[in-house]
Amino acid sequence: MFGTLKTLLALNVVLLHIFNVHTIGNYSVSFFFLLSGFLMTLIMHETYGYSLKGFKIFWANRILRLYPIYWIFSAFTIILIIIFPEIAGREPLIKIPNSIIEWLANITMIFPKIVPHRFNPILLPAAWALTNEILFYLLVSFGISKTAKRTLVWLVFSIGYYIGTYIYYDIETYRYSAILASSLPFALGASLYWFIKIKPLRKVRIEYIALLYIGFLLNAHFKSKLPIEFREFLIYINMIIAFFYGLYAISFEAFKKMGLLYWNV
Repeated sequence: MFGTLKTLLALNVVLLHIFNVHTIGNYSVSFFFLLSGFLMTLIMHETYGYSLKGFKIFWANRILRLYPIYWIFSAFTIILIIIFPEIAGREPLIKIPNSIIEWLANITMIFPKIVPHRFNPILLPAAWALTNEILFYLLVSFGISKTAKRTLVWLVFSIGYYIGTYIYYDIETYRYSAILASSLPFALGASLYWFIKIKPLRKVRIEYIALLYIGFLLNAHFKSKLPIEFREFLIYINMIIAFFYGLYAISFEAFKKMGLLYWNV
């Protein structure tokens, strides 16, 4: 169930970067951040623990998962730019780095901007999201979601950040791709872990999972149809849908493992 969801979300992101299908791609990125908040909190509690040894193993695994494939595709991109230099002309972000800072940013996926996708150049433009992911992986591994109370404080701070954007700089980018914009979906994902831990579901209806994904698609579709004053609310509806999708999908998988797949379905 989780694997299928991640595949669908990844396809939505492809639609964003290749065919400029913006809303569904953007909402899928926020969905990914929420899932990451849940999964990173889960594995820190259930697999690695908060000891120094656990911290080291956690990061060794994250590096092995993220960087080798990223470096391969980055090298492939550089080769393509050398062979077909017109690529750099079509996409201003995709060009060979010149300075040490540019090379370090593209090697590490740490793009030093408050809004990482504005860094130039980025060999793989979609990699900006990994700057946000890596920061919150670090915070989770340091224990920001180690307890339910810490997670609640994190969630309140994240909500406060969003409120602050409306007061001080009402720009949509700062609620989507800015580094701190990722805090809310990550915190919601961590909260999902504690919600399931403290108050697990007693029944799951598989139809709800399908309906929630359809709701996710419709929510993205109607952003361009609604009056501009209502569109802003859809990003929050998206996060709520993602939260409950995660709740039902995770519970569904748990019941499946226990042989209770059709219990109360």
